[in-house]
Amino acid sequence: IQTLNVLENYLENFPGVVLVVSHDRHFLDKVVDGLLIFEGNSEIWGFPGSYTDFYDWNKEQAKLNQLEQKRVAEEKPKTQTKQQKEQPKKLTFAEKRELENLTIEIDGLETEKSQLEETLNTGTLSHHELTEKSTRISEIIQLLDKKGERWFLLTEQEESF
Repeated sequence: IQTLNVLENYLENFPGVVLVVSHDRHFLDKVVDGLLIFEGNSEIWGFPGSYTDFYDWNKEQAKLNQLEQKRVAEEKPKTQTKQQKEQPKKLTFAEKRELENLTIEIDGLETEKSQLEETLNTGTLSHHELTEKSTRISEIIQLLDKKGERWFLLTEQEESF
C-alpha cells in the first residue's frame, strides 16, 4: 500500500504522458485524466476523464439506449401496420425468384464461412493470410445478415399469404 501511494503521488505530479493498465479502479481514478477505450473490431477511442467518469457516462448511455429501444418498440406496431397495408399479400414472380436465389447464396456463404473458419483454426497461416481471411469472414457475416434479413421478410410474406 505504501509503495502504491508513492507511485500514485509520483504519477500525479509527472509532467509527461504515461500509459497505465490496471484493474485497480481507485488507482486509475487518482492518476488518469483520460482513457483509451478498446472495443471489438480494432476500434479504439479516447474518453476524457477518470474511470468513474467513464463508468457513469456508460451507465447513462445504456439508460438512453434502453429508452430509445423502448420508444422504437412502441412506434414499431404503428409502422408495421402501415407496411402491412402497403405490402402485397402474395409474392410476385420476381420476389419468388429472389427468394430462391437468396437461399442458394446464403447456403454458399455459410459454406465459405465454415471453410474459412476451419482454415483459420489450423494455426498454419501467415500474418497476411490470417488478416485476409479474417477480413473475408467479416464481409461474409455482413452479407449473411443483409441477405438473411431479406430472406426472412420474403419468407414471412410468403407464409402470411
